[in-house]
Amino acid sequence: MLIDDTTPTTSSNDWRTPFIKYLSDGSEFQDKTENERLIRRSRNYILVDGKLMRKNASSEVLLKCISQDDGVKLLDDIHAGSCGNHAASRTLVEKAFRAGFYWPTAVADTEKLLLASLASILQRTSTLLLEPLPFFSEAPNLLL
Repeated sequence: MLIDDTTPTTSSNDWRTPFIKYLSDGSEFQDKTENERLIRRSRNYILVDGKLMRKNASSEVLLKCISQDDGVKLLDDIHAGSCGNHAASRTLVEKAFRAGFYWPTAVADTEKLLLASLASILQRTSTLLLEPLPFFSEAPNLLL
């Protein structure tokens, strides 16, 4: 899977845009509360060649910040890939983070992905369960 390397435009609804604007030219929000929140949260991020990176608290590894859409595609590749497995949501998120990617809604996106996957499996198997089995149709005759 290819991850989009482009920097989000200012008109996009990308979660990275406020951080990139603040770190590059110091632009802030008009709302004081939102501005304080941005300043507090931006301490975990840096710009490297115009790309937003998140500093990992436990180690010196930088995680590449990706859009939510790219994150969902990445999770889908991990979950359904040829070497993937059908693991719990936090396990899939840990794999994405270990691969060096970050986005803030990763856990919620993974839970949605797994619920959708489970729903499709149940939908496929429910048609098999609703069909009558041949030996059940003759069961009443066996009781007589």
